[in-house]
Amino acid sequence: MREEGAKGRKIVGATWLTLYFTQTDSPVENIRVVSLRGSSLVKEYENEGWDLAFTWTPYRYFTRPEK
Repeated sequence: MREEGAKGRKIVGATWLTLYFTQTDSPVENIRVVSLRGSSLVKEYENEGWDLAFTWTPYRYFTRPEK
């Protein structure tokens, strides 16, 4: 996910063995967080500038413009 983000590819979805990205105009950061916590976890990351891309329990995928 780090390499794709460096190329400007933002994560948008996943299946069992495949991650899906969309092209943007600038580099982005993509992360996966493993947690069963719900909205409190999302709020913590949003407060740090992350956007929730999608959830695939127990994974939460976040993205943001590269700093």
